[in-house]
Amino acid sequence: MRELLREQPAAPLDGTFRIGLEFFLEYPEFAYAGRIAGHGGETYLFRCHVLTAPDHKLGVVVMTNSAGARSKDAVVNLMKAAIAVKTGLTPADGAAVKAPPPPGAPAAAPGGYYGTVAGLARVLPADRPELEVRGWRLRLTPGEDGWQTPEVLLGGVVPMPLTLLGKDISVAFRTVNGEDVVFVRDGPKVSAVGKRCAPSPIPASWLRFVGGYELVSGQNLQLKLEDFRVFVEDGFLMVELAAEGESGRFVLEPVADNEAVLYGLGRRMMETMRAAGTPGEERLHFAGLEFRKLQAAEFLPDL
Repeated sequence: MRELLREQPAAPLDGTFRIGLEFFLEYPEFAYAGRIAGHGGETYLFRCHVLTAPDHKLGVVVMTNSAGARSKDAVVNLMKAAIAVKTGLTPADGAAVKAPPPPGAPAAAPGGYYGTVAGLARVLPADRPELEVRGWRLRLTPGEDGWQTPEVLLGGVVPMPLTLLGKDISVAFRTVNGEDVVFVRDGPKVSAVGKRCAPSPIPASWLRFVGGYELVSGQNLQLKLEDFRVFVEDGFLMVELAAEGESGRFVLEPVADNEAVLYGLGRRMMETMRAAGTPGEERLHFAGLEFRKLQAAEFLPDL
């Protein structure tokens, strides 16, 4: 039981993320209350979350039968209330938690492309660098501790701070273990979300897999797939998946004629996608699922 809650060794790319044996230990909102450990889980049918406060011998579990339920918000609020009732401690008793400086050394030249959890990002070097990602254009302003504050450029011209959108977010470009990495600070949390990449010729063995896909029938029918496609953007092979409750667009880096990895850092990054099938019968295997390529005629509307 002690090992479950003991922090495992951390590395620079972990940022502020801390974990025991499957119990997450990173809950800065409870810095005033001592140790907190928890874990959550979900499918497209339910959400659940558990939190423990071992120093106070408290535990809270929330289980729901809805994919849209906010179980984490509920479990956090219930734990704060339980701690207050049992100990009298409230968030007001603790000092504000501040994010640490980004790990590593400042990147010599942060300009270029990055594979990230948000998709392909591009940094345009200038006196005030700009960041382009998923159709957004942001201007970066130097801040404290090596962080840069992004401002949304409305219409590509008028800057608007993200704080007006309720977001306290900063970014930093650092060199860690010889790789250029982009970190994000979200309030007191620091995460590595991507790393530099460069366009290279896409193998012909993978170009034939460009197109839209559908989930092969009889598999995981709980997954309400809305879109799954492979495409080319700015010289990079990309994959996009949209389903009820989850979506993402990632750089796909071929590592063999029939294998590619989701390039970047963070959730699902560096997982493998496998290609199979003859021309006209292309299949992709990813996350335990099989997808079939839609042929051109299948995109035509019914007449």
